[in-house]
Amino acid sequence: MKPLPSGWKACQEENGELYYFNFDTGKSSWDHPYDEIYKTRVIQAREKKSLATIIIDTHSKGKNTLSISELSSEKNLYNVQMSGKNEAGDNHCDSQGMNSGSDVELDNSENDNGHSSNGFQKDVDFGIDPQLSARIHEDENEPLAVIATSHPMSSADPIEDNERVKFANLAAQAAERRLSANKLTNDEPILITPREDIELTKLRKRLEQSANDEKLQLLEDNRIYIEKLKTELQLAKEQEERTLRDKMKSDLTLIEKNLQENLSREKKLLMTRQQNELNTMKQNIEKEKQELQKKLRADMLSDLNLEQQDNVNMQIRLLQIKHEFEEKLRNAENRYKSEIEDLTRRFEKIKIDKDTLDKRLKEKNDFCSTMQRTMEQLRGEKLSLERKLHDTEAELKTIDSSQRQVQSSHTRKSSTKHIDNDDDNSNVDQTISNNKNTFLNNNDNDDDEGLSDTDSDIIEMQQT
Repeated sequence: MKPLPSGWKACQEENGELYYFNFDTGKSSWDHPYDEIYKTRVIQAREKKSLATIIIDTHSKGKNTLSISELSSEKNLYNVQMSGKNEAGDNHCDSQGMNSGSDVELDNSENDNGHSSNGFQKDVDFGIDPQLSARIHEDENEPLAVIATSHPMSSADPIEDNERVKFANLAAQAAERRLSANKLTNDEPILITPREDIELTKLRKRLEQSANDEKLQLLEDNRIYIEKLKTELQLAKEQEERTLRDKMKSDLTLIEKNLQENLSREKKLLMTRQQNELNTMKQNIEKEKQELQKKLRADMLSDLNLEQQDNVNMQIRLLQIKHEFEEKLRNAENRYKSEIEDLTRRFEKIKIDKDTLDKRLKEKNDFCSTMQRTMEQLRGEKLSLERKLHDTEAELKTIDSSQRQVQSSHTRKSSTKHIDNDDDNSNVDQTISNNKNTFLNNNDNDDDEGLSDTDSDIIEMQQT
């Protein structure tokens, strides 16, 4: 199958039907994107062939018999009609129609060779110009080169392109022969013998078989392509999950880093702000002291009598200022301490939340691993119990068969040794019953031990 161009993908509906969708342009189609190209090529080749000059040289042996050229042209007419029906019935089977046309040409060549070898008639010249097919081939190679330059993916299969060109040439030759057959049918009557009817049926069956084979091949190619798309989707999904997981990890680390940077930045800002406020307060106090000293000096110079009163007032004022300053300083220190403690509490809380999250993830992973180990152990114990049960059933069957054999042997001897046999049978039954009981007890003990181990594992799992 020709690879799809860039942007085209094969899709499947809910009912299972396939179609092609172009994710770049949004265009959808039931046919392959290259089907229209090859159809136009075949039509152009047929038009060129119809415009060419057709020369037919036929040799007839009699009016009542059908010549080889008429038979071959009739067969070509029938087979071309069959290939036309296939092309009209399904657009997907264009390549099948070409294959059927090639089969027709091969069969016609074989029939012509067979007739000529039998000496029925001389070789028939259909009047096809040998240079015409070469010109068609050159014309077909030109659009192929254009497509190869526009679509790099289409150059990956040159063998298939050559085959399509050959099929187009064969279809054009079949159309040319159909025209010659129509001319012959207008000139002379056609007589079909039973042998030719059988050959026509064989050709029909062969065409149907080749069409079915092509359909099966197309279905198989579509199935392989769909499986490939599924694997690509699964790989894309896994890749997306990995990228999301990596992105989450990087986001977590980035958040932690930002938190630490913000905390350090806030601490530095608080320290600098506190230091600046303290410096401004000291400067203000110094300014006030200087102003007060100047004022005191002026008062002392102006009024010596009020020196003591002024000194007392000044001391009281200084004490008040000192008290207010100390009060403000204590308030500022308390406020900054509370802010720092709040920040440290927030940081500790974030750190504790991170530790608890890591611990929960670790506990979850441990729990999953213990659950998996317990499930594997339970599977192994189940298999061992099934094997023990199978062995027990086999031994019980052997014991029952041996008991039946003993009873049958004792019944045959009961006429002569009735009393002895009763004693022996009772002893045998007792021993068999004892063997059964001991064997079943052993199996029950083994089962209890196995179940006890699994129960203990389940209890440990529940506790964890």
